Amino acid sequence: MTKRTRIPPAVQARIQFESDRTCCVCRTPGKPIQIHHIDGNPTNHTVENLAVLCRDCHDLTMLRGTFNRQLDADVVTLYRDDWIVVVASRRAATVEGEAAYNGTSSAEFALAAHKLEILKERKQYGFLAMEYHRLGNAALRDKYIDLALKSNPSDLSVVFLRALQGQPQKIPTDVVSRIIERQRSAEDWSQLARTYLDVRDWKNAVISYCKSVIQDLEHENVFSAAFYLKELGKRKLFLPLFQETYEKYETEGDLWWAFRSLQELEWRSEAEAFVLRNEQRIEQEQDPLMLRELYAAKGDVDRFTEMELEEASTIQEEKGESGVVTFKLIRKKPSRRKAHHRC
Repeated sequence: MTKRTRIPPAVQARIQFESDRTCCVCRTPGKPIQIHHIDGNPTNHTVENLAVLCRDCHDLTMLRGTFNRQLDADVVTLYRDDWIVVVASRRAATVEGEAAYNGTSSAEFALAAHKLEILKERKQYGFLAMEYHRLGNAALRDKYIDLALKSNPSDLSVVFLRALQGQPQKIPTDVVSRIIERQRSAEDWSQLARTYLDVRDWKNAVISYCKSVIQDLEHENVFSAAFYLKELGKRKLFLPLFQETYEKYETEGDLWWAFRSLQELEWRSEAEAFVLRNEQRIEQEQDPLMLRELYAAKGDVDRFTEMELEEASTIQEEKGESGVVTFKLIRKKPSRRKAHHRC
């Protein structure tokens, strides 16, 4: 048995302060407390290994019951991490004069802990990883992802778990190829879209989502079409696509479309910095649209206003063969800018 050593006073003080001298499990004020070594090693006094518990909850870490230990290391870590956030948030709220943040209730955590113990007993490592991810504990999530990956998981599980971990680069290419081939053959476009999302292939994810929605609408599966259309919107895949266009046009030296990409990303400070960085070239090329943005970025109100009024005086109505009325600007210099469907 390892002989207990004394916790350094500075560490002990920090642990008690962060937990407000209150048990992180039952969170009952005023109860006598002890500092618990989470890994069971009484000489490991790292901050990550210590938690404040009352005597009753500390006793539960020693007991064995239906689901192994009633309070095992993983569960205590979850309680500890959440409680530290609650305490810090309450202190910040008190300073700012706002309502205190309540965090996760003891009852909610007790239910989560019980669920986790059931999953551990059944060795459902993938589901454990999902639960810890939902609870915001990346360290425990990754612990059970590693265990799940050692238990000969399916190709889909490998992709899902690595994506959950935020490490798609660790997914073997043969695994990805097999999944994509199966889903393509089955024309399972919605799941293919999610696979492409997991491996961060944004373009093919958008294509697959669109195919899924079109297929569902053609077969009168309106709910399914609406569901995946909503999912596509929530993913905001336009963001990585605009990032790609910015990088492309910036590399090619196309100022306007690089700037427009930054605008659509709503990166306002970056867009302004981009314009100012290219001030000399914009002045040389005299492109009216870029000049207007330059004057706006420089705060040159007079020249910006002058350009706005000049543009208003050059608008001309046109009627195409189809009868559709459009408006265009009559420019002094022909623009070399590529047309992107009037965006």
